[in-house]
Amino acid sequence: MNENLVKTRLIRIDHRRRQGFLLVEMLVAMAFLAVATGVALRTHRAINEYDRSATERLRQQLVLENLAQQLSSVAFSDMESTAVELTDNTEVEIEIDPFESGATRGLHLVVRVDTAGGPLNHHLWRLESRQ
Repeated sequence: MNENLVKTRLIRIDHRRRQGFLLVEMLVAMAFLAVATGVALRTHRAINEYDRSATERLRQQLVLENLAQQLSSVAFSDMESTAVELTDNTEVEIEIDPFESGATRGLHLVVRVDTAGGPLNHHLWRLESRQ
C-alpha cells in the first residue's frame, strides 16, 4: 500500500512539472511563430519590390523597342526631326551619329533610358537609300 502512495505522489509531482514545461514550450513556440512571421513578411516584401522593379524595367525596355521600331520606319531625311518629337514625349534620349562606310552613308541611333537598375540602350543603324 505504501508503494502505491509513493507512486501516486511521484506521478503528481511529474504531472506538475509537465504542466510547467507546457507553459515554457508555449512561450517558445509563440516566440518562434512571431520570428517566422516577421521573416516571411520581409521576404514577401522583398519579392514584391523585386517584381515591381523588374516590371518597370520590362516596361521601359518595351518603350525602347517601340521607339526603335518607329524610327526604323521613318524616312532617312526626316530622322532628326522625328527623333526630337519622340524624345519630347518620353523620358528617352536619342543620340544620332552620322557615319560613312565607303560610298554608303548612314546614321547610328542610340536610344537610351535610365532606370533604377541601370541604363538601357538600343542601337539602330539606318543606311541612306541609294537613288
